[in-house]
Amino acid sequence: MYQKSAEKRNAPAELFTTDRDELLEDKDINVIVEVIDDANAAFEIVKTALNNKKEVVSSSKKMVAEHLQELLDMQQKTGRSFCMNRRRVHLFRQSEIWKNIMTMICCIASGRL
Repeated sequence: MYQKSAEKRNAPAELFTTDRDELLEDKDINVIVEVIDDANAAFEIVKTALNNKKEVVSSSKKMVAEHLQELLDMQQKTGRSFCMNRRRVHLFRQSEIWKNIMTMICCIASGRL
């Protein structure tokens, strides 16, 4: 999991990285779930992920609103799925995050996107 800073989390530290490219460039990772609040950074992450042939789930309504046509074009060009989470994900509710992530992953896997 990528995080902007090395702040303490409830999960083991080895599950986190402050280098987003470590995840975006990893050929063994095929789904990126973006849940940050910076629309510009979110777009860069989504754009890189799609261009790297990864499926993407985003919670950034602002990013989608500002870059909708670009996202649709990239999705068509790359043949990868892009999904917008219907509900805002709150980082302090870990169980809700995982429920939403798993719902989106199931949608990707079943082709319902």
